[in-house]
Amino acid sequence: MQLQDLLDLLGGLPLAISQAATYLQQIRTSLSKYITLYKQQWKSLMKADDKPLHDYAGSIWTTWTISFEAINTRNEPAAKLLLLWANLDNKDLWYELLANTRVVRWSKRQKAEMDFPDWFKQLIRDEPTFNNAIRLLLNYSLVEKLEDLETYATHPVVHQWAFNFQSEEQQRELSVLAITVIGLAVPDPDRKDFSSLQRRLQSHAEVCWALHFRRIEEDTQSRDKPAILIGIFGLGMLYLDQRNYDRSEKLLLRSLRGQEKVYSHGHEAVLLNLNSLGTLYKNKGKSKEAESMYQRALEGFQKLGDKTEFNIASNLGALYTSLGRLTDAEHILEETLKRKYQAFGPDDPSTLFTLHDLGTLYKAQGDLAKAENMFKKALLGREKLLGREHRATLVTVFNLGIMYSAQDKLPKAEKMYKRALEGFKEIGDDLEANKVVYDLGIVYHKQGRLEDAAANFQLASNEYEKLLGKDQLYTIEASQQLEQVREEQRRLADETTTES
Repeated sequence: MQLQDLLDLLGGLPLAISQAATYLQQIRTSLSKYITLYKQQWKSLMKADDKPLHDYAGSIWTTWTISFEAINTRNEPAAKLLLLWANLDNKDLWYELLANTRVVRWSKRQKAEMDFPDWFKQLIRDEPTFNNAIRLLLNYSLVEKLEDLETYATHPVVHQWAFNFQSEEQQRELSVLAITVIGLAVPDPDRKDFSSLQRRLQSHAEVCWALHFRRIEEDTQSRDKPAILIGIFGLGMLYLDQRNYDRSEKLLLRSLRGQEKVYSHGHEAVLLNLNSLGTLYKNKGKSKEAESMYQRALEGFQKLGDKTEFNIASNLGALYTSLGRLTDAEHILEETLKRKYQAFGPDDPSTLFTLHDLGTLYKAQGDLAKAENMFKKALLGREKLLGREHRATLVTVFNLGIMYSAQDKLPKAEKMYKRALEGFKEIGDDLEANKVVYDLGIVYHKQGRLEDAAANFQLASNEYEKLLGKDQLYTIEASQQLEQVREEQRRLADETTTES
């Protein structure tokens, strides 16, 4: 009789019945007690301003609420994790995503000001503690483990319920925590798993941008706290690496304004932000703004006596190379390389970065032998330190291909290009992959392989139009190369016909 009463209350809904059964299995309570709990929760739900539009949704939400309260009684961090999760993407949550907040790459003062909630500190204390929380959520069927992966997901409907279940104050606090978590999880470029982590963070970053950034901007209590500023900076770096320059600029400028308000203008966090803005403006073709940012960052780190100044100097030298100021670039880059050798040694990622920049400089100067030597040294070091498939390694492979093509060492160029193309495709860098497709077309054209060249230029033109737009220089150049090859094919066909 009681079983039928419960089924009637749940409206015969499979999802609600399954959740009720899971609760009864975990708590081992009687049907009558569960029915009483259900009626109490239903009554509270129906009084809420944001109550569900349909009774069937109310039935499911009520069963989840009962389970949530039981979890909260047994393990508060597990319950709060479910609510935090609702402020991120529902797919792909793993321990290291949260645990990155324990390794803050900033000053001692900033580390001390990372004011995380006690439940969160307890949750990420170690992996077994996190696993215990996840296991409890799994037992109540609120999350699932993705097969063959050390990661977890929540059903979209559970995800929506957990978000709507939160009070306005909880949503405010968890918005701050969500952006901080994802911003701090953005990896350093010299990590071997840099590209794969970037891809995994993308969906979470999209939620932060769409849902939380504007809310935090309106929150005068939280928007300039050190933790949120570092989180916003991290998101800006993520979008910078993914070439979403408009979003990156908004986030980095917002972070900079807050940091200059909280810290002195010569603070480490401010200077790192200036350096990132320099790179952003360089990539956007705003050379004056880029130079200004780099110079401010360089002067600041020089005053601090911080060796980070070497990295900023290398960035400034690379900017001068791109602007054709080759004498200035040579002076800065060669001096920076000497200082990096002394400070870090030949195999440090920073040293290898400057070796690569020198290769680009010597190529611009027309000294192809010296450029090839620099690129080979950078490639050897990057393969050893970062691996063959790291983005930085692939960029050097690509540049070696360009060197060999310029020297008409076409078999070597083709080999480098094909390796770079395969690697860029593997890490999902569509723009760099398409640049290789275009340059490989040039090699085919030089070799007289007109059909292969036309196919590559056609593909490059189509992809550039899709990625950048029809009127962009890359798209136009690929289309022009395609027409040139087709004209050559038509001329050869006409000559053959005439001879016949």
